[in-house]
Amino acid sequence: MFSVPSYAQEKSAVDSSKLTMDKMIDSAQMMVDSAIALIKELNNEKESYAQVGVGVGNSLFSVHNNALNAKQGSSAFVFMPSVGYYHKSGLSLSAISYLLKEKKMFGVNQYAVTPAYETPAGKDIDFLASYTHYFVKNEYSNYSSPVQNDFYASVIYKKPFIQPGFAIGYSFGEYKDVRRLDTAIAGIEKHFYDSATNKIKTVSAIVSVQHEFDWNDVFKKNDGIIFTPALMLNLGQDNATSDAHTNIGLDPTLNTPARKALGNRLNKLLTKRAAKLQTTPFQAESAGLDLAAQYAIGIFSVEPHAYFDYYIPSSNNSTSNRFTQVYSINFYFSIY
Repeated sequence: MFSVPSYAQEKSAVDSSKLTMDKMIDSAQMMVDSAIALIKELNNEKESYAQVGVGVGNSLFSVHNNALNAKQGSSAFVFMPSVGYYHKSGLSLSAISYLLKEKKMFGVNQYAVTPAYETPAGKDIDFLASYTHYFVKNEYSNYSSPVQNDFYASVIYKKPFIQPGFAIGYSFGEYKDVRRLDTAIAGIEKHFYDSATNKIKTVSAIVSVQHEFDWNDVFKKNDGIIFTPALMLNLGQDNATSDAHTNIGLDPTLNTPARKALGNRLNKLLTKRAAKLQTTPFQAESAGLDLAAQYAIGIFSVEPHAYFDYYIPSSNNSTSNRFTQVYSINFYFSIY
């Protein structure tokens, strides 16, 4: 038999106590780390990033408001390089350049700058507020936006399977139009013109329902697809005023019927780019189907988008084309 000295027993008790304390500290630290990770997950904490992109499409009037884009009367194939900075708080600033071919010339038609705020992803409520200012190079161009200031806000409740949404928009601006008619009356060559400055204000309210489909690890590990179809009812009110000038009335050789006939001929030359932006009361304007998708892998993403609109009112000349399609596909690289 042998005995253990008392000092050894005391040392063993101290070591055991220290080991227990270390385990408690490690366990507490793990709980803190887990709590922090959970908080980050719940808040869907993300990094700020910059984004460079290029796209093609036919959207000219608004960055976010499909109801406004559906009112464009002129359609063109537009090349759209873009750049943006997106802060993790939800604030962002982006810019787009619109390049297209007009009168056999290819170049920049207009620019758009958009400051915005959107709640970070992962929330039950998705809120977006934005303002876009369009810098138009040629107000007489058939493909320039008649809207230079575009305010837009939307909210979507994303918790249920069918997600309801509501959006409002307020836009205003002006565009110019000139029509020229060269003809001969009684053997005398005549040159007539009709120019106008048109001012537009439009208010839109959009009610929608949508569902967001998500797929992960589709083609490769860590890639993903989001597809969001939405049904929309667009309501709105438009106000349009025009300050016109013509030289038809200055010709003393023309009688009243001749002046009216020439005026009608000039009106036929009127551009159709804002045919659906006439003065109207607040009413249901159109119904639409919006299809938006996103595929992302690493720092690369591609976002195709299509919107199909049916115009409801039957007044004025706006019913010449009730169906409108707005489409785009954008390719982005993100820099974290």
